[in-house]
Amino acid sequence: MIKFFRFLLGYVDFEFKKGFSEGFINECFENGVEIQNISLTENGFTAICRIGTYKKLHRIALRHGGCVKVIKKHGLPFFLSPLKDRTGFFIGALLFVFILSFLGAFVWNIEITGCDRLSENTISAYLDNHKFKTGVMWGVIDRKSIAWDMMSDFDDIAWAHINKKGTTAIVEINETTQKPEEIDEYKLKGIKATRKEITVTAQRQQSKMSIKQSKNYYNLHFFSLNIPLYFKIKKADFETKSDKFLTIKKKELPIGCTVTNEQSINCIKYDLTNDELVNLAKKKLSIISERELEGYEIVNTNITYDIKNDECTMTGAYVIK
Repeated sequence: MIKFFRFLLGYVDFEFKKGFSEGFINECFENGVEIQNISLTENGFTAICRIGTYKKLHRIALRHGGCVKVIKKHGLPFFLSPLKDRTGFFIGALLFVFILSFLGAFVWNIEITGCDRLSENTISAYLDNHKFKTGVMWGVIDRKSIAWDMMSDFDDIAWAHINKKGTTAIVEINETTQKPEEIDEYKLKGIKATRKEITVTAQRQQSKMSIKQSKNYYNLHFFSLNIPLYFKIKKADFETKSDKFLTIKKKELPIGCTVTNEQSINCIKYDLTNDELVNLAKKKLSIISERELEGYEIVNTNITYDIKNDECTMTGAYVIK
């Protein structure tokens, strides 16, 4: 940055000789006359200073018995000095800057990057339809709106952005990642496998039954004659009948009895916890899957369950062969 300001304001390399160098340097610093890059020589020293500072050095040099001489001139003022009488040059330079600024307000090139599945011609045609093409002014283009429209109209575009780089519009496109095709690992291994799902449900509210009262009623049979050994059967919650006949040499004779059992049941209802409900569903699923998948080899098992409204629904997904 210091070098830039030096070039902008201009500076000179000068030489001090034939005098008392130490006194010259001390007086310069005492009077605030700034000189830099001092380098000793046989007859004195060399240094640099600004253009305005150099004009003050002559009197100081004379007071110390020496003189100063410019070795080299640097900076913009020395470059422009020969041109100060040439007004046409400055007018041409101003016109050149104006024309460059004016032309920079237009789009002169469009670059499209990131296209893989989509073709650049498709994107170019889309931009033309939105009046975004070479020769239009940057100020009349809503780059953000066009980028959003591209993402909305093309399913293959995940992200789009239009950058300005000088007079070039760079259209950056990131395409969506396609979902990889699901590979059947069993098919790759040559295994002919099928998928089977079994669903069971289990209720939270359960009941436990106990026999409150049990009574047997007997009815004798002698050939076609039936003799009840009771007056009347008192009906209960459950009734079971069993026949017992006399057999000789594994041949049943028409002599025997029928036993009628009447049972009164006491029912107690209770609720299962979530863990107990899941375990009950697992037992049901295990029994049913063992019966339905008998004879198959289970390759993979995935069991899921959902508890809702005091009911557990459990699904077993089995890959079998």
